[in-house]
Formats: sequence, C-alpha cells, structure tokens
Amino acid sequence: MKKNNKETIFEILAEGGSITAYRSFVGYNKMKNAEYILFYETSEMDIDVNGEEYGTGNRSKLEIIDFDTFWKKTVKKYPTIYELHLNFMHKDYKLNVALDLRKRFLKNKIQINDLYSKQSWLENLDVKEYELIDKSPFYNKEFIELLSRYSNRSLNIMEENGWNRIDIMHSKFETIEQYKKYLSENNERNFDGFFNNLANSGVYTYFDGENCLYVGKAKKISNRLIDHFKSSKGIVKKNNPNDGKRQREMFGFYKNKQITIFYMEVDDKYKSGTGELLRKTFEGMLQLEYKPEFDEKIDYTQQFV
Repeated sequence: MKKNNKETIFEILAEGGSITAYRSFVGYNKMKNAEYILFYETSEMDIDVNGEEYGTGNRSKLEIIDFDTFWKKTVKKYPTIYELHLNFMHKDYKLNVALDLRKRFLKNKIQINDLYSKQSWLENLDVKEYELIDKSPFYNKEFIELLSRYSNRSLNIMEENGWNRIDIMHSKFETIEQYKKYLSENNERNFDGFFNNLANSGVYTYFDGENCLYVGKAKKISNRLIDHFKSSKGIVKKNNPNDGKRQREMFGFYKNKQITIFYMEVDDKYKSGTGELLRKTFEGMLQLEYKPEFDEKIDYTQQFV
C-alpha cells in the first residue's frame, strides 16, 4: 500500500534517545473512515571522535492499523516505557493510552511513583492523577461531546431516528450464507459490503413488536448478528455445552418469531478508545430504558410452534 502524509502520533524521550510513532494515511474504507498504517522509529545519541553528539535512527518493522494492538506491542517491546518522558500524544489516541495505563494501575502492574516523569504523562494524556488510580470510571472531553451528540437519538428506537432496521425470522434460513445474504439485501440502508472488513461498531437491539428482547454492543455488529443466528440454531462454540447456553435458549426460543433488529453505529475502532466507552454507556442506557427480556431470569425451555 502506498503510504503518505506521515503524521506524528506520539513521541517518548529517554536519556540518549527517543521513540517516535507515526501514522500514514492509506485511504478510506467502505464506511468512509480514514485508515492509517502505524509504525515507529527509534533514535539513539552517540559521541563522535570529535566529542560531538550525533543521532542514529531505525524504523521498526512493525506496521499495524489498529492502535490498541500497536500500543500493546510497543509496550511489550519497551516494558519500561511508562517510566520515560512522554513529550507528545496525538489527541486521537490519548484515551487509548490513558485506559491502558489506568488498567495497569488497577491491576497493580505499575505504581504511580513508577512514572518518573509523571507530569508529562498526565499533561499529554489530558487526565488527572486520581482518574488513573481511582476505581470509578472517568470520561474525557471527547466522550462528553460525543455522548451529547448521540444521546438524543439513541433512546428513541421506535422513532428510528438514526437507527437502521432489519425485520427477520431466524428459522427461515438453513445456512449462515443464506442469513448473511438476507441481511445484506433486506434493510433500510445500502449495506455495500456489510460483511467485509468494516468498522461498523455500535449498539443493537432485538424487538418482538414493542417488546425489547435483547440489547447489545459490538466492535463489529455484523459478526455479532451472526453469533446470535448461530445461537438460534443451537450451535455450540468449541464443543462446550455451557458456552453461550443462555443465548442459545433465548434466541432458540424466538427463532420462529418475526423479530426486528435495530442497530446504530457509534464511533469505530479506528478513531479512539472513546468509542468503547460510548458503546458501553449506550448499552446501559438502553437496558434501563427498555428492560430487555433476555436480562430477566425467565424460562426459555419451551419453543414457539
């Protein structure tokens, strides 16, 4: 792939060197979201024969699209990275790194005093110290802005404001391919490649008339709908009869009913970790609003005929 528009996404300084990561724009996916290749370069300072400092640089072979994976591999390669000085972090990835650092604090993998340049991390990640070490969740400015943008439409499913709708009966389909074809052809929106490698992350619900059956979130909605179709067919994951048992009971119970799937895309995995917080929040809001039947302890043992 041709790479261009090289842009710095973070810079970390150490004595005698630095780690600088970049992203290069490679195009747009079918959801019209920008895609980038992420990579980093390291530099080391040395002294020449005249006693003058000079730098040597090396580009890593690591090239990844997903930032969370990229950061995880970077930290694995440089396990003391949080002990160094964070000089810059791109706004698109601040929350991703803050959440990773917070997770390490909460699991006692790192202590606040291990951050020798603590202030540089707090300032460049735009977080407070208590937000990283306190067990209660924190939400950054981007989250608040996106929450206000989505919240009005997210709860008005029946008005279908911003929601996509698919009417379906699972028992009509014998194979996954038949089900996928139906989803691609019978919806209110052109799915052009819905089951290709798209970042269609968001929240979704299943309704029987006005009765809410299930509320969920997913990084890729299409994959999750396939999982529920398999559940309706009683397909067991990895030959483990207890894995997904409740979902097989629920979706099997409704497989002969005409049900409606509503879904709404909420951010995507290429933008920032804020998307996952949004999806979790909306999932909780929808569960409180509609009290889905699947969340109740009911008996799914009998089947529709």
